[in-house]
Amino acid sequence: MSIIGLLNITVSTQRPVLSQGQYGERDKHWAAHLMGIPARIQRKSATETVFADRETVQSNYSMYAQPTADIKPSDRIIRGDRTFEVNGVDDVNGAGIFLKIDLQEIV
Repeated sequence: MSIIGLLNITVSTQRPVLSQGQYGERDKHWAAHLMGIPARIQRKSATETVFADRETVQSNYSMYAQPTADIKPSDRIIRGDRTFEVNGVDDVNGAGIFLKIDLQEIV
C-alpha cells in the first residue's frame, strides 16, 4: 500500500528569510516556499497552561508527507487559516517511505 492514499489534505510551507534591519538587527520574515503538498495531520496532544493569568492551549500534531517533500525544521506549515511550526522532520527508519513531521500550532 502506498502512503499517497492516506494523504487526505494539501498544505503549503513558508521558509524563514533573514535580513538586516536599518539598525543592524537581524530581521526574520516568512516567505512562501511550497504549495499543494499532499499531507495528513493528526493531533498528538494538547496542554493547557496558565501564565500571567492567561490561559493558553498548546496543541501538538504529527504530519505525514511523501519523503520527497522539501520540509525543514525551520519551516512553517500553512493549512487554511491555521499555522504550525515544524519542530522535527523524520524519515521513519530511514526507509524513504514517508516523512513524519512534528508540529506545534501557532495561536
